[in-house]
Amino acid sequence: MLRKTRAGDLKAFTGYPGEDKSQWRIYDPTHLLEDKGYNGTILVHQGKDDQALTTQLKPDRIEAAATKSSIDLKLTLCEGYGHSYYFVASFIDEHLHFHNVQLEARP
Repeated sequence: MLRKTRAGDLKAFTGYPGEDKSQWRIYDPTHLLEDKGYNGTILVHQGKDDQALTTQLKPDRIEAAATKSSIDLKLTLCEGYGHSYYFVASFIDEHLHFHNVQLEARP
């Protein structure tokens, strides 16, 4: 789970790419879609009850980037789910099947 530091930045970004915010763009999925596009379908499940939904995860941004770049995004906001093992366990089979189909379809 992404957590905010005292400075209000995402812990995942300050912990991995570092404190230099100019480097964050190359790791942000929304910006990657805007900058590089994607030739395929992206599957995203997001818990509607996730505490970080509107403050950090912001699925509306990836949806807007996909629309702007004409990328096939299958975004599902799931009622009653947060950001937990139970959430992942509930949808992992669908994701494994999805990726298997995508890999089999590659030339």
